[in-house]
Amino acid sequence: MSKHNDFDIGMEHKVDLVAQLIESLDAVRLRHSEAQNIAKLGHWSLDLVNDKLHWSDEIFRIFGLNPETFTASYDSFLDAIHPEDRDAVNDAYSVSLNTQAPYAIEHRLLMPDGSIKWVIERCNSEFSEDGVPLLSIGTVQDVTKQKLLEIEKERLFHAMGERIKELQTLYGLSQSIQKRGELGDIFMDTLELMRSGWQYPDITQAAIRFEGQLYASCCYTESAWRQCSDIIIHGKRCGTVEVCYLEECPQLDEGPFMKEERSLIDAIALMLSQAIELRQANEKITLMAHYDQLTGLPNRSIFFDRLEYIIASASRHGKKSAVFFLDLDGFKAVNDTLGHEAGDKLLKDVALCLKDCLREEDTVARIGGDEFAIILAECNSSRESSIVAKKIISAIQTSFGVGKFEPPIGVSIGIAFYPNADSSAKEVLKLADMAMYQIKKGSKNSYHIHQ
Repeated sequence: MSKHNDFDIGMEHKVDLVAQLIESLDAVRLRHSEAQNIAKLGHWSLDLVNDKLHWSDEIFRIFGLNPETFTASYDSFLDAIHPEDRDAVNDAYSVSLNTQAPYAIEHRLLMPDGSIKWVIERCNSEFSEDGVPLLSIGTVQDVTKQKLLEIEKERLFHAMGERIKELQTLYGLSQSIQKRGELGDIFMDTLELMRSGWQYPDITQAAIRFEGQLYASCCYTESAWRQCSDIIIHGKRCGTVEVCYLEECPQLDEGPFMKEERSLIDAIALMLSQAIELRQANEKITLMAHYDQLTGLPNRSIFFDRLEYIIASASRHGKKSAVFFLDLDGFKAVNDTLGHEAGDKLLKDVALCLKDCLREEDTVARIGGDEFAIILAECNSSRESSIVAKKIISAIQTSFGVGKFEPPIGVSIGIAFYPNADSSAKEVLKLADMAMYQIKKGSKNSYHIHQ
């Protein structure tokens, strides 16, 4: 507040005017003291003729100063204002004196203990007839509580906006996971969704690295402005989700990416991790439900599904199919003498041997124990089935026969055809089983065709 001591009017007249104004203000101070305390509203007056500043008790309380030890002055008033707001307050007062217009300004106070308060200051000045400022009067209201609520409200609105973007991205990813079949498609959907979730989508690029393969948005380039989060599958790091800015952006307190963005990339990586784990678990359940865990061959359930399909197809096209029922000879001795671990290895090796003897369109399954079953999708004669049976017996003898195990491993095979008198899948397998037992009663290590 500038000092104005050079006046054209007589000093006596000026002093009288100021005295009258001060007397009026004293009356107002008395009536409104309690109200100001409740409203956290203090008043002040600056006598520009005598260069005297008066503060009400409430202003001292607002500024956190002791009226008995502190001398109020314009300079000390400026010192109490936050350094970043000091020029704005001083300019507002100067403009007010030059224009003879009141002003109101919101600014911060830097308290003696280092804390900050927010106040609204209002001021009006009295002027002589020729426009010389005589007295400035004003109020200071502590609005810290309201300002903090306003700041918190703005922060919550901002956080809400970021959360909505995050939820939209995560919802889109959830939809993709549910609809898409291939992981690669899900990853590419994720990259497109991620760009809209960051604060600078025009310069945001994303990439996903998974099991040595890179999935990236167009023009993806690693830069110094990069963040990433790991894809963790069953506790093991299998890949990363990455976001890069193509150019430098305003640096925040926590770095180039907002806290919400760091949370979002972690959430995306977590969702992908969980989706992949669930996919693998479902695949494992499917495998357990349809395939033998030891040999990896189809189990009894899927064997019958395939047999019913092949029987229906053969019936439509007037063709024949053959079903083999196999039982290993000498397997029990392996378990008894060498242990179950050796027996399990033998079963896995036999499974591989049987697959090598068949065509791609044929099916071999483990029915249980040391029993296997085979479907020859097209087999129109006993001669064709005999060729395959002899091939299997020879392969088993070569791989597991004399010199390999003691006693040597052999195989007994029963064969049945469809169409036959009995047309269901279970009945055809039962006929093959009965034919196999004809061999088991005799010399074993051979085959028999049900007639």
